[in-house]
This record gives sequence, C-alpha cells and structure tokens, in this order.
Amino acid sequence: MKPVMRKGLRGDRIDAALPPALKNRLPASATSPDVTFTLLLFPHTVEDVVRSVPVRKALTRVAPGSRVVAAGGNFTEEALQALSERGVLVLRVNDYHWTDESHARVVSTPLGLSPHRPTPKP
Repeated sequence: MKPVMRKGLRGDRIDAALPPALKNRLPASATSPDVTFTLLLFPHTVEDVVRSVPVRKALTRVAPGSRVVAAGGNFTEEALQALSERGVLVLRVNDYHWTDESHARVVSTPLGLSPHRPTPKP
C-alpha cells in the first residue's frame, strides 16, 4: 500500500493531482501558489483503509519541515495520529472509525464477516 509521492506541488496545482472524490475536500488555505507541498496519494476508493505502517514508512521519505498532504480512502486512528504528529493535511473519502487492529481483524475474517457474530450455518 505504498503511496504515490509527488514533491514540489504548488498549492494552486495540487487539486489537479487529486482524484475527483477528494478535490472538493481541499481547503482554500492550501491552494496558494506561494506554497509547495509533498502529496502522499494512498489508495483512495471508498473501501480503502490505510493503516499506520505504510503511513509511517512514507513519512520517513519526506523531509522534516515539509508541508504534506496525505490523500486516501480512509485512515486508521493510528495512521491519523502519525500524520497529525507531522502536521499533515489529511484528505479522505470516508471517515468511518478504524484502528489498525479492527481493520486487520475484518480483513482476515473470511468474507469480511464480523468475528463477533456467529458464522451463518449452511
């Protein structure tokens, strides 16, 4: 789940690098031509959830003090915390609450069935 990284994007051009579902979520304060950003574009469909590990890895490739925009379908609580610690502007399609653990549990359960409910009998 490695993101696409685009460095040196001017604020007035960053919306052109965003997928359609996220363009309207970019605040006007981020669209100044005088400001440059690094864009971390993670998988960005409504079903995508980005966990903390790929976020932390991506942040190691960004120069300290850089202005960063992270865009994705959704981010876990731990991923959001890591992004917040670096002052990253986060754009996401969905804001359903996930943790790394809850997402891992759902992904590893056959057919996405909740581990808290009994499996349907044939």
